[in-house]
Amino acid sequence: MEPWTLVVAIVSALAGVAAAVVAIVQAAAARRDRQDAEEARNESRSARDEAVRLSAEANEAFKRQAEAQEKANEIELAKMPKPQVDWKIQQSGRDGRLIVNDGDIEARNVVVTGSNGVYTDRESSSESVMPGDSVEFHVLRTMDDSGRPRLHLEWDDDTHDERQVIDQAVQ
Repeated sequence: MEPWTLVVAIVSALAGVAAAVVAIVQAAAARRDRQDAEEARNESRSARDEAVRLSAEANEAFKRQAEAQEKANEIELAKMPKPQVDWKIQQSGRDGRLIVNDGDIEARNVVVTGSNGVYTDRESSSESVMPGDSVEFHVLRTMDDSGRPRLHLEWDDDTHDERQVIDQAVQ
């Protein structure tokens, strides 16, 4: 055999060995990369599962917090004064009086009557008395009046099922 064919054969053999070594190294690197990818995928799945679990816990905590806030709101609403009709009597001239709706809701079907010197006219009754509005009546004293003048007031409103009544002495 000729020397140059021997050199070519040796170089070819060395190239084959080198290619085999490179292939082995690449295969080992590919195995490591695949293992790393599987570990990353498993870690990703674990992180996803943990995120789902924590999200569910956070949602449950949010629901409990919302329920507690609703209960607190109900308690606070129960403590708040309910809207109502509140009457206040004011002097209007010598014998006149105004009964003013000093509350925060409308009084409906208002009827004002009186006794022992409290006089009203047909206009002293009103379909509606809004907050801040008033109805007029008069207190007249005579020599033969017996007892203190009395005012009788009836009305309906949105906070009571039955008709409301005030019967009180008037000065």
